[in-house]
Amino acid sequence: MSAPYHSGELAVQEQAGGRQMAQMVGRGIRPFLFDYVVYALPEQNLFVASVADDDGNLWALPLAGENVFARAVDAYTMAIDTPLNPNNPLHHALQPGRAIGLLGIVLQNRIRIRINGIIESVTPEGITVHVQQAYGNCPKYIQKRRLIAVREAAPETITTFTHLSAEQQTWIAVADTFFVATSHPDAGADASHRGGNPGFVQINGDTLTWPDYAGNMMFNTLGNIIANPNTGLLFIDFERDRVLQLTGQAEVLYDDPRQSDFAGAQRLVTFTVTAGRELTNTTGQLWSLDNLSHYNP
Repeated sequence: MSAPYHSGELAVQEQAGGRQMAQMVGRGIRPFLFDYVVYALPEQNLFVASVADDDGNLWALPLAGENVFARAVDAYTMAIDTPLNPNNPLHHALQPGRAIGLLGIVLQNRIRIRINGIIESVTPEGITVHVQQAYGNCPKYIQKRRLIAVREAAPETITTFTHLSAEQQTWIAVADTFFVATSHPDAGADASHRGGNPGFVQINGDTLTWPDYAGNMMFNTLGNIIANPNTGLLFIDFERDRVLQLTGQAEVLYDDPRQSDFAGAQRLVTFTVTAGRELTNTTGQLWSLDNLSHYNP
């Protein structure tokens, strides 16, 4: 059976010389919730969703909190039970019939799963998704964190902007983790994780640049960017329960002269902010860092 890759993913695989490995790894992508994913779902205490708003801007949304719980309804349907704040404008992007990519990640033990599909229903208590792709991901570049507190719901504050402040640039410059929302016109939405040592993301005004490290050769994220540069980023301040959501345009750079400035970089990705939101009291979770991934270059 041929692995389910679109033309953008195939182009990056070809450039990287990883087509054969990608075909092997891609056999793990299933069009239903297979046993590993079914058993892993209830363990996830943080989901990141990739979804487009009414204007087509792509955003990465955290779905987390005191009562977050994911479960398989049947082999082709999953539910995430988590209260949705009606005052959060991005929660209005969660509409039935809209493509969604979901990354579930357990920071305590570096487990992550990916589920992509179509939103079936949305209620104040959560969402259900018709599954089109489900697969696991390796633990590479995930920093191990310990959940130290789950707080009761507090009023969420939302600040919108079109340019990064100096404080926000500093936040990004010291981050060791962020999440990426991408989509393909035909293949749908996808949410992924990026990690490295603090400082692995370089920032110049409203433009971010980060290294793409060696991985599984599937290139879901980069393949989507090749086909559709609309991209969303999510930075979580794990110690203070605040998040930075950015939307903009991304580009994959091959053989860029700056690549040597990034240890372990196979290629670079740049992202230019067009709009953003800073939110507090969003996840209800407070984390402490246990240790950085030994895979980090």
